Amino acid sequence: PIGCDIPSEFIVLSKGEKIQPVHMALLAQVGISLDDVQVKRLPRVGVLSTGNEVLASSKLSSDKQQPRGKIPDANRPLLLSQLYTYGNCIPVDLGIVADDD
Repeated sequence: PIGCDIPSEFIVLSKGEKIQPVHMALLAQVGISLDDVQVKRLPRVGVLSTGNEVLASSKLSSDKQQPRGKIPDANRPLLLSQLYTYGNCIPVDLGIVADDD
């Protein structure tokens, strides 16, 4: 467009690239409407812990002693935070599910 300082052959956004706020401004500057950009929603990834022995950290006593036969739920918070930092999905906390007896 007239007055744009970005050459017409310059690629401002590659296919498959995650759109950041700066990209929205660049697209507008080169005359591309956001309505013309096809995007995919991030997948939702559910994470749950299973087992009658798994105990939520909120259920641990203040003296840090866990009840006999119980283990703290350490993997679910770890996986949720890792997924969040990757930025390529929406982590969904599904909690703890007891075993069928």
